[in-house]
Amino acid sequence: MLKATEGQLLHRGASESFRGISIDTRTLQEGDLFIAIKGKRFEGHDFVEEAVRRGASGVLVSKKVTPLSPKVALLVVPDTLAALGAIASYHRKQFSIPVIAVTGSNGKTTTKEMISHLLSSLGPVLKNEGTKNNRIGVPLTLLSLERDHQFAVLELGMSEPGEIGILSRMAAPSTALVTNIGPVHLALLKELGTVFACKMEILEGLEKGGTLVLNGEDPYLKEVRSPSHRVVFFGKGSPLSVSGIEQREEGIFFRCEDLQGFLPLLGEQNVENALAAIAVADLQGMSPSLSIQRLKSFRGLEGRMRPKRTGGIEWIDDTYNANPESMRRAVESLKGLSATGRRVLIMGDMLELGEKAQAYHETVGEKVATSNIDLFVTVGPLSRFAHEKAKSLGMNGQRSAHFSTTHEAAQYLAETTKQGDRILIKGSRGMKMEEVIIAVSSALSS
Repeated sequence: MLKATEGQLLHRGASESFRGISIDTRTLQEGDLFIAIKGKRFEGHDFVEEAVRRGASGVLVSKKVTPLSPKVALLVVPDTLAALGAIASYHRKQFSIPVIAVTGSNGKTTTKEMISHLLSSLGPVLKNEGTKNNRIGVPLTLLSLERDHQFAVLELGMSEPGEIGILSRMAAPSTALVTNIGPVHLALLKELGTVFACKMEILEGLEKGGTLVLNGEDPYLKEVRSPSHRVVFFGKGSPLSVSGIEQREEGIFFRCEDLQGFLPLLGEQNVENALAAIAVADLQGMSPSLSIQRLKSFRGLEGRMRPKRTGGIEWIDDTYNANPESMRRAVESLKGLSATGRRVLIMGDMLELGEKAQAYHETVGEKVATSNIDLFVTVGPLSRFAHEKAKSLGMNGQRSAHFSTTHEAAQYLAETTKQGDRILIKGSRGMKMEEVIIAVSSALSS
């Protein structure tokens, strides 16, 4: 720990080693090193005494703490979050396995899961659970690396410029994948060029001679070249592309490498995610034909175009998150699906779009109004702009409704939803749009 963090040892304690790493006293195991992380909701230094009571063999802190038991080691560093990353980086360097890092504006979690699904047929794979893709989730994942792992697949997220660079240097990937560049975090980043620059920070940790996998159809990514890395493209115009995409009720059919592919998922954007996964698996020696066959058994993730049926209502749960591009794709998916009743889109606010938020929401309203969607329900102050735009284009009366809260929207839908309706629901994570599904389902079943 001292070598990894370059920290100061104030007290050695009784043990020469630690059983593991913990940042949460609720899950701490006896013999662990407790790292006091200051987060948005908790200050880890407030739990040092609790960690000692629960059996920690040592604590790593960045400020003065109450004197500890003489059996407990005390290490001090300037920044405990940076120290956690340094320990994870040190641990990762003990392994020579392929490490694949995935980032991008849309589809990175699904793509990460698809890659893991493919590579698991070749050997044990370590991956982030859920979306633990930040400066806490990535190092804790890396610290789970064990000798039997043959691959690691890590999603790298960002909340500010520089974060992907930090995570990439920590993970030291042998392969880096960027899915696409889209309008995300614009309240902070302002423009797409800055989004592109932040995503390309993934190169900072990519090992020399490693492979950069890019979406060849993305306007920003298709021009990227690197003198220090091999660059592989997927998508139209590259050796690995798809054609004949067709969304049916049971999933998506497509052709790739002159083979018939099938994904048991909704949303044609998943073909792009699959193509990225196939490209990465190909680099690890798994033929595209084998990958295409194995993807037939891939199952989607909760909150990402996940079909659900309650009380005769066909829901498409896409509540995990939203941005202008993923919302556009969701509308396209709903347009192409059949429904014995109405096609209904429930839209929550798309957050973190900065000064362009109104325009992006109005664009959704325009797209919905000119589609075959029968009912457009919006929730939140920003989504009102989408509602007003749709109304101005003739989508009024029984075809459009706006509500301030998910509770109000759920009450309306519980009263008006009919059997046979197909409802796609989507919004940014902060909107908690899944509450609408829960409330409506509960009301219809009572």
